[in-house]
Amino acid sequence: METKITCPHCLSKNCFVEEQKEFSSYMCFNCGFMSDSRFVEKSLEIADYMKTMPESVKILQFVDETREIVWFPSILNMGAKGMIFPETSKHEPSNYKWKFAQVIEVPNGKEGEYEGHQQFLDVENAKTYDKFEFMDACKDMGIIKE
Repeated sequence: METKITCPHCLSKNCFVEEQKEFSSYMCFNCGFMSDSRFVEKSLEIADYMKTMPESVKILQFVDETREIVWFPSILNMGAKGMIFPETSKHEPSNYKWKFAQVIEVPNGKEGEYEGHQQFLDVENAKTYDKFEFMDACKDMGIIKE
């Protein structure tokens, strides 16, 4: 069952909770942060999750004191639709941005540079969004309708 809550990160009302039998998942479409009721601070689930996450995600994590879970910025990899990911620096983590990189065709004559692939994720030309424009990135990706 899906319900709305106030996001503990940005205080938006555009945060959803999806309740399953064993856990609940959280997703804010304003700031792009997500969590899971199993993401208890210092838990095995958090340790496993952190092993696979890029530094930008680790830098931006925070603890939701009310629910006693850790929240992270989302990374949405939607295959052919592209990828949305956070970009930040260690020096100014609060000034993070969202990036939307599209999958594009390999230019003619460049196939050798891409190991025979026909398409690639164009991270160099990714579109940039402000930290509270995650939903705009999702709309541009085509996974959310107006």
